[in-house]
Amino acid sequence: MIHSNDSVDHGEAEQKVKDLLYNIISMIVSNPDYVIIESRLDDIGIFIQLSVHTDDMPFVIGKDGQFAKALRVILRSLGRKFCVPISLRLDPEKPKYI
Repeated sequence: MIHSNDSVDHGEAEQKVKDLLYNIISMIVSNPDYVIIESRLDDIGIFIQLSVHTDDMPFVIGKDGQFAKALRVILRSLGRKFCVPISLRLDPEKPKYI
């Protein structure tokens, strides 16, 4: 459940989290055009779904899942700052040929 805090706009927090995550991910992947970040804000918190090109998924997960764990730690810290739980789901994106 979201903690009430008048000084925190959860919609603004959601956008800041998405922007930060996009900046981090787009710098480590080979196909930044395929980075898709979708989010949903509800009474439980912010749910973020991250999709990247299938070839880039190993970079996002990292060795033994360490990079993905580090992303979740960052998001958890931001969640504390904004007084809202944040969860992350990783999904490979199928290549789209334009």
